[in-house]
Amino acid sequence: MNWQSFIFSTLGTAGVYATIALGVVLVYRTNKVLPFHVGALAMLSAYVMSDFWTAQTQTASALLMALATVAVLCAGFGYVMHLLVDRFGARYGHFVGTVITIAATTFLGGVMSLFWQGDVRRISFVEGNVTLFGTQYPADGLLVIAVSAAIIVGVLLAMRVTSIGVQMQAVAANARLAQLRSIPVRTVLLIVWIGSSLLAAAGGIFMATLSSVSLEGSAIGVSAIVAAVIGGLYSMPGAVIGAILLAVGESVVTQFANPRYSQVVPILMLVVLLAIRPSGLSGSAERIGRV
Repeated sequence: MNWQSFIFSTLGTAGVYATIALGVVLVYRTNKVLPFHVGALAMLSAYVMSDFWTAQTQTASALLMALATVAVLCAGFGYVMHLLVDRFGARYGHFVGTVITIAATTFLGGVMSLFWQGDVRRISFVEGNVTLFGTQYPADGLLVIAVSAAIIVGVLLAMRVTSIGVQMQAVAANARLAQLRSIPVRTVLLIVWIGSSLLAAAGGIFMATLSSVSLEGSAIGVSAIVAAVIGGLYSMPGAVIGAILLAVGESVVTQFANPRYSQVVPILMLVVLLAIRPSGLSGSAERIGRV
């Protein structure tokens, strides 16, 4: 067994799951809605990135243009989800909001089928290998690990030290009280949806760089949601830990069994967690009493 390759693969996968899972936690904390569409949005973003990146000379300006296109697309989609869930769905409860995200998954899947028809693609930003401590690693993979780690640390810090991060925490704790404190709740919720969409896009691009982008790749959304559930759904550090545990489990199954069985790992870990600790690793159980 090559431990270096095992760790490398685990870190790459964990980076993908954690990046998307942070967006899941953002949405759930502020809206109490599970964004089931994040996997489909991740793959759609990767397809768009692939089209713009491969259609022109691969220069720094071309990379910035491709990233800007994906960012604008995701920001627009985040705005639409904000309107549908926070403005329309909120009138009928959180369950309706979750149903809207499921409908968005179907819509995004139809768009991908229409324009890309099940194509399997891969995005490559850096060619060749890099030698570290006597072992060669794909440069693309190291880039994904480094950038995903930077995004994760940046988001965690932003939630603690920036004004918008503090406002998000206030809205998540009590939206009505936050509004009384002159916090622009609707603006904060809009930023949450846009931020979650951008994180999903980043995760999709990372996945396309590590392996490939395809319609079936939308399943990474399920893995990201499971990672968030493992962390307790309210904790961003918990979601990162959940992503690492999930990636380790998939790597172990891939290494010692059949890689096809790795798709079962998220569901298996979710079942075990719900049986042992339903509130997640960092969650607290809610007790419902009589009024």
